[in-house]
Amino acid sequence: MKTIIVGGGRVGRELAAQLPESVVIELNPEKRKKFLEIAGVEIVTGDGSDEELLNRVGLDDAATFISLTSNDDVNYQAAAIAKKHGVP
Repeated sequence: MKTIIVGGGRVGRELAAQLPESVVIELNPEKRKKFLEIAGVEIVTGDGSDEELLNRVGLDDAATFISLTSNDDVNYQAAAIAKKHGVP
């Protein structure tokens, strides 16, 4: 059961640690290091509101989609794309 999490801040890391098979999309490549200790989590650097990127990480196979960035526009756009693909 894959979960896609957009935003690799403190809340995104905590959530990913609790959800095995998570894919985290984070715009800042510096935050990648903080995920190395979490087993079963894939970290992808990029814009979480990019539909092509979301498709590449397996949006159509995701059971859950969560957007936790500090940018409301990105969160809205990412959630709209997930909804369009039928991902709750």
